[in-house]
Order: sequence, then C-alpha cells, then structure tokens
Amino acid sequence: MNDEATCIYLKLRMPSKPCSYSALEGQYVLHQTLGTGGFAKVKLATHILTKEKVAIKIMDKSALGDDLPRVQLEIEALKNLSHPHICKLYQVIETESHYFLVLEYCSGGELFDYIIEKDRLSEKEARHFFRQIISAVAFMHKKGYAHRDLKPENLLLDSDQHLKLIDFGLCAKPQSGMQQPLETCCGSPAYAAPELITGEYYNGNKVDIWSMGVLLYALLCGFLPFDDENVAKLYRKIQKGRYFCPSWLSSESKTILFELLQVDPRRRISIENLKIHPWVMKGYEAPVDWYFTRSVKLDQNCLAELAVYHRRSMRSLEFSIQRNNFDYLHASYLLLESKKESGKSLSLLQQSNILREQNVNTNLSIVFDTSPVIKRVSMDSLTNSKLLELGSPQKNSSNLLNDSRLASPGISVPRKNSDKENFALPQIPSRRNSKMSSTKYSSGEIQVNHTPKAVGMSASLDAKVDYIGSSSDTTSLLISEKRAKSFESPTAVTTPQRRPPRHGATSSAKKVFGSIEKGLDRVKNLLTPKKRMYGCGIEGPKKVKNLCNVSAINDKVTPEEVLESLQSALIRKGIPCKQSGYTLRGKIVDGKKVQLRFELEVCQLVKHKLAVGVLRKRLEGDAWHYKRVCEEILRLALLNTSPARKHV
Repeated sequence: MNDEATCIYLKLRMPSKPCSYSALEGQYVLHQTLGTGGFAKVKLATHILTKEKVAIKIMDKSALGDDLPRVQLEIEALKNLSHPHICKLYQVIETESHYFLVLEYCSGGELFDYIIEKDRLSEKEARHFFRQIISAVAFMHKKGYAHRDLKPENLLLDSDQHLKLIDFGLCAKPQSGMQQPLETCCGSPAYAAPELITGEYYNGNKVDIWSMGVLLYALLCGFLPFDDENVAKLYRKIQKGRYFCPSWLSSESKTILFELLQVDPRRRISIENLKIHPWVMKGYEAPVDWYFTRSVKLDQNCLAELAVYHRRSMRSLEFSIQRNNFDYLHASYLLLESKKESGKSLSLLQQSNILREQNVNTNLSIVFDTSPVIKRVSMDSLTNSKLLELGSPQKNSSNLLNDSRLASPGISVPRKNSDKENFALPQIPSRRNSKMSSTKYSSGEIQVNHTPKAVGMSASLDAKVDYIGSSSDTTSLLISEKRAKSFESPTAVTTPQRRPPRHGATSSAKKVFGSIEKGLDRVKNLLTPKKRMYGCGIEGPKKVKNLCNVSAINDKVTPEEVLESLQSALIRKGIPCKQSGYTLRGKIVDGKKVQLRFELEVCQLVKHKLAVGVLRKRLEGDAWHYKRVCEEILRLALLNTSPARKHV
C-alpha cells in the first residue's frame, strides 16, 4: 500500500478526533494523555511510517496569550540542542490554532518517580545520573541557553535508564551571552536560587547551578533541602541557605552540595569546575563528556529505506533531510536512525503493526505483477539494494513503480488506464465457510483455486497461492494473474477449506456444544458481581510487572477492599474523587485553580504472586505536594485494610 492509500485507509479506520488535531492525521495515531499543563498537554502517539512511539506536546494558541514568544523560543532551543541527554525534537507542526511538537518518547518516566520509588539513591547511582545532568547543562550553556526550571520532574528516563532533559518553556537566551543579567523571575519555588527570590538581576547559568544543587540533594536524600507549605517561610529558608545534612551523607557529598548551594552566586561553583570535581570524578577515569556534534553524514541504510518507500533518489532525500525542516520526513529519518541503534528492523514495507493497533485484520492480499523481475521473490528477502534496483527504470519494459495503488514499494499492481485514481485497499479474509472450487494439498506447498469478488471491477481471476517458507511474522504470497471474472466485494478473500473431520459427526457435536458453553460463559461473565458493581466491563484489576510507581499492600486483602479503603481515605482528607473501574482520580483545588490531580489504581503485582498494589500517577501539580498527599492517603488506606478490620 502506498503513502496515499495508507493515509486514507488509516484515516477511515481511526476514531474521530477534534478537527483542531486534523494536522496529525495520516502521520500519527494518538493514544493516551501523558501529562497536562496550563496551556499544553502531552499525548503518547505512534509514528505511522516507522511504528515508533513518540510524545506530542500540543499547545493551544488561544490559551498562550503573552506566552507565545516563550513557545517560539522553546522550539528554537529544541532545534539547536541536539544532545544525548536532551529530549530530541523530531517534528514541528503549526496550524492556525495549535502548535504540535513531536518529541522523543521516554518510557522510563520522571526521575522524580524513580527517586520516590527507591526512597533515595546510593552515592554511586546519584553520581551516574548527576554526570548526565552536568553533560546536558554544560552543552546547553555553551549554546547560550539557560534552562531556569531544572527539577526532577523535567528529567525523564528512557528505556536504557538514560536521562533526558525536557521542558524548555522557561529557557532564556541572552543576546550578549550567558553573562548578560536577566530579570524575569520564573521557575519552581523549591528550586529557585536566592537571587531570584529577592528580585535582583541574575545570571541564567548561576541559577541553573543552584537548581542542580537542589537536584543532587534530592537524589542523595530523597527529599528537598528547602521545603515548606508556606511559600514565605520557604523563601526565608532559601535566602538563609541552611539545610539539614543527614547522617548517611559522606564528607565528599557534603562538600559538593556546599559548593553548589552557595547563597552568593559569585561563590557558587562554575559548570567548568563541576565537570572535574573530585566527587564527580570518583570511579571515572575522565571528566564529564559534554560536547556532542551530530554527524553531517547521514546513515545510508536509513536513507535507502526511505528512498525505496518514497520512490526518490537517496541524494534528493539526503538534501531534504539535511535542510532540517523538522517535517515528517525529518522525523521519519531520526526515528529510523533510533531504531537502528536499538537493533530493530528498519523495514518500512509492512504496515501490519499499525493496522493491528487499529483493530484491523492485517492478513492483507497483495497482487503481484507477472514481471520476471519480481515474480517468485519473497518480500522478506528483498534487501535495500535489490529494492533500489527494482525502483530503477527497466529497458524495454514499463516502469512498475509509478502505480499509486502499490501495496509496498517495488510491488506492482496491474491496472487499466481508466483506473488511475483507484488504489488497492487491504483485503480482509472472509469467513471460514467461504466456498472454493478446489483445494489441493502437497508437501511444502498449498495450491488454492478460488474466485474472489470485488465491487466496481469486472475481471476474472484464477489465483494460485504459493506459501513460501515458514516465517512466523509474514507469509510471502505470490499470485499470478490469469484471466478476468467478476468481483463482488473488495475485501473478500477466500481461505483454504479445512480437512474433513476424522470422526464424522463427533466433531460437529463438539463444535455445537462448544458454542453453547461459550454462550453460557458470556452470560455468566455479564452477571458476575464484580461487573455489576463497577459497571465498566472489566474482569479484574490490571496485572503489573514493573514496580515503578507502585506501592505494595502487604496485608492479604482483596482488590475490592483496597479500593474501598482508598475511597475512605480520600474522603477523610476531603479530596473529591471519580472512580473508573479500579482507578480513582483525585483533585485538590484552591479556589478555582487546580493545585493537584492524580490517579490511584488498584492492581495486582505479577512479581509478588499477584499480591495487591496501588499504582500512582501524578497528572498535574507540584511533585512534592503529590508525594506528601499520596503518602498520607496510602497510610490511611493501610490502616483501613488491617486484618482486624478485614473480618468485621
């Protein structure tokens, strides 16, 4: 299926979205919301061409107001900051109503949640993460940007536990360099430097160093050096620069924290000295590697895949990608490059995974041209070089690659000149009782003669299907066209008939009684107390393998009892909540402003023999406020689920 056919087909199959998101259609499939902010939200999505997951930051222009220049500066910063520990920007889409920033997806979640899960990190692990933070900040400062909002919530972990710095919405780029004083007070109060609080002019790089000190303290201790629910008291603590040093901190850790958290910015350690600090160098032979340059030469394998798919020369594609337009082609190349680094297949020929996500049967029928160039060649065996050869014009033969209905690049579909605007839709297998003229079995090969039908075409076809190889992923189909017969449905593809049952009527009887049993099971499932209680059609709590952001409940209690205890705890704290199955969504509001939104989901822990746990998720609001609230709710819930109460 070519680009146009894929886009139109997925557009028809995808659930309807708001018209304001129409710019994403045909390029990305949107999934759940990962987080929300004042005027933006981040959604998980799938890049259709490569089938890779991305995060899309969606910003409503009407809600931006005076913050529009900040968004433009954020986009500029992300385009210029290509670094292993800075979240990668793939694509920028601007419409009349929205900005869409397509970003690298970090599946490991926030560094904050990682700290909370482990209570606090060892000095060795904290050093490992802090070196990555130094690397990202040093590169950013060298490029002339100050982040001004460094905190654990703005540091994400990828699948390999590498840190990625995100959210450049408050960054600054002084015109005269990093030594130019700034005056805008911004950032999070708990991480704000003293000079920000007093309203003085400040240097962007110095306030970032202070925030890095707060970050390192949080890594080593599991809580903040300056913390108070009363903002005025919090500011007084920061201005004094006094903080508690736990007994488990080594003298070397205390020293580097002292140098980072200096109230006077002139005495604060510089990023250059921080890269070679003894605490940072401990266990490492070299200083922090911070300067990275992107290779000018593009990966030839990735280019070859894109060239075959788009039917363009590699040279023209290379020129387009190097222009850094941050368009869909640019995103496709970067995602292919990422796939290669992670050892995944680069093939763009199969769209089956995306179609499967849309609940579409992916057993697609592909009609091959009878050309000797393509005949009897397995799709899985086509290398990039072979595909490029197929894409080149052949002497004394028609060009096979100009057909807009191709199921895959290099595969030609025969058509008439009067049918130029049509394309071959994926064909969904028919029911198993489809009639066939004959079925012939032989060792290693199945031959089927049948007469599929499709609307709007008058042609007869006797198709011979050869199943080549035994690949579990895809079976290569070679269909040779013979002569025309009429079609009725474009999606009707017959399947081979089964062998006759060995035991005659016994098999039919089993099939009948099996159907009755399945029907009874469906009735029983609909009438179970669990489904009637929650009314959401779920059979039980979600089973969780990863213990990140999960609190285990040690008592031998049922998921329903834990859910009831969480509801009671939320009521006692005066927090309104909404229930959806085994998930409770709580919200804390101050006047009309939402201070905190979070989710608590009762789950079962696979690694603990399906013991009950509570999966936590912060949706909006301050992370440490969320931590305190969740700890109190879980404490009250554990009291409610004590063994003594269980038998009441």
